[in-house]
Amino acid sequence: MKTFTRLTFRSVTHSFSRFLAIFAIVALGAGFYAGMRSNGADMRATADRYYDDSNLMDVRIVSTLGLTGEDVAAVAAAPGVQAVMPGHSADVISKIAGMEQVFRVHSIPSGGPKETQSGMNRPTLLSGRWPDRADECVVGARRTEQSRVKIGDTITVSTQDGSGSDQLKYKSYRIVGVVNSAYYICFNLGTTDIGNGELNYFMYIPDGGFNQSVYTELFATVKGAAAQNTFSGDYDKIVDPVISSLKTLAKQREQARYDQLYSDAKKELDKGREEYAANKAKADQELADAAKKLADGEKTIAENDKNLSNAQKEFTAGKAELAKGEKELAAGKAKLKSGLAQYDSAKQKLNSAEREWEQGTAALAAQKEQTEAQLA
Repeated sequence: MKTFTRLTFRSVTHSFSRFLAIFAIVALGAGFYAGMRSNGADMRATADRYYDDSNLMDVRIVSTLGLTGEDVAAVAAAPGVQAVMPGHSADVISKIAGMEQVFRVHSIPSGGPKETQSGMNRPTLLSGRWPDRADECVVGARRTEQSRVKIGDTITVSTQDGSGSDQLKYKSYRIVGVVNSAYYICFNLGTTDIGNGELNYFMYIPDGGFNQSVYTELFATVKGAAAQNTFSGDYDKIVDPVISSLKTLAKQREQARYDQLYSDAKKELDKGREEYAANKAKADQELADAAKKLADGEKTIAENDKNLSNAQKEFTAGKAELAKGEKELAAGKAKLKSGLAQYDSAKQKLNSAEREWEQGTAALAAQKEQTEAQLA
């Protein structure tokens, strides 16, 4: 043992600079490791306090068919659930600095700023104010400076094809505030199924700015979970059983939701069928009336065709008679003209004979007077 110690000491003294270098490297590594271990715990503790201050949800429930008030009540009654907050959300596209950016829009509770500060996933107002109108919004502080988005600007939203979103009541929302949210603590805001698939911004608007008849998501807190560190195994032990029970409940609620939608759709279908039957009967009656009118019209047309044919025949016969009459009239006119000529000639002869008689009468009277004069 003494020999080993002596040899070790001799190795250190003969290469003291190398020993110091190795010692420094080991000390630096140990210090870095100790710092990382303690810093990680501090970061987790800080994040957990931030989550608790924001009352961040423990469970998020979403449904492609939407969530109803019955779903909210069922989740609230589930074992281990402390509170439930329903919400609306939608992904939309807006052009910022000439580039398409994807916004995820969340609802501010209907109670306004007061309820916002007492609800779950509480955003922290950094500047400006909370929205007072349904067409106002607050945006996340992330990337606002780089994109020059500021209070007073207007965000015009649209869908993938450029049309207005049917999930929101308005096409434009005026920015009135800037917020931070524990719901978006990571650098990557998340993914989406529109645009390039990446979320670029998040914003909050009042419930009245949405055009959705059902909720899109439910947030729930678990009893006793806030007292535990979010990153600890004890937290998972409290929350995991509640998640399991909610998954079981989800199957029941999914079937209930399907039955409700099926029932509503069936009512609409039955109503449509009734309207179709009524309209069909009305249309059939109108078609029958129209068919009768058509048949009567065809009969009238046939009778008119017959009358027209008879009239045509009568017209043809009358036309022939007219031609014959015109011919006879022409012949009569010719006879009349000839008779008139004969009448004129006879009249001239009569006039001439009358003049000759008058002349003979005058000569006779003169001769008579002469004779009487001679006799006297």
